[in-house]
Amino acid sequence: GAARPMSSGRLTLLAPLAGWSAPLTETPDEVFAGGLAGEGLAIDPTGDTLCAPCDAEVLLLPPSRHAVTLRTAGGAQLLLHIGIDTVALAGQGFEACVRAGDTVARGAPLIRFDLDLLVQRARSLLTPIVVTPDSGFGVLRRSLGQRLAAGDFLMELAPLDERAEAARASASTLTRRVRV
Repeated sequence: GAARPMSSGRLTLLAPLAGWSAPLTETPDEVFAGGLAGEGLAIDPTGDTLCAPCDAEVLLLPPSRHAVTLRTAGGAQLLLHIGIDTVALAGQGFEACVRAGDTVARGAPLIRFDLDLLVQRARSLLTPIVVTPDSGFGVLRRSLGQRLAAGDFLMELAPLDERAEAARASASTLTRRVRV
């Protein structure tokens, strides 16, 4: 389709997996619950595949494969963390579909996981999806307290910078996008 102008560098994230959306405060982890890892929400998964919530680059994928950090073209950094204390599983039950440095399209599979194994072994299945505090984006609106299918609307992010800066940045980004 035709490139439509995005107002002020806003970014729409789609649900990266099926499940029930919950506030971060419900996660049994003080880093996520206290908002220290960033703003966002958590999904209690019913699906077993974590997908890209938007077009992005895979920034970090630890050897334990329980989490992935993505960076969007606009600079937003997103942390998707499957379950709580799942790093302790040392990769057991997780299969990476991507590597650090890969560019992924919205909806592309990132990590497949064994839901039954995690139910037995993880402290919680709640999967935080947050925008990291230092990436300059905040959450405008989010889907909370509802059942989501993968690909449903999850969150809308906007730059935290002053409007003028955001407008300039998105204008230059748009110009480049149109030329390419």
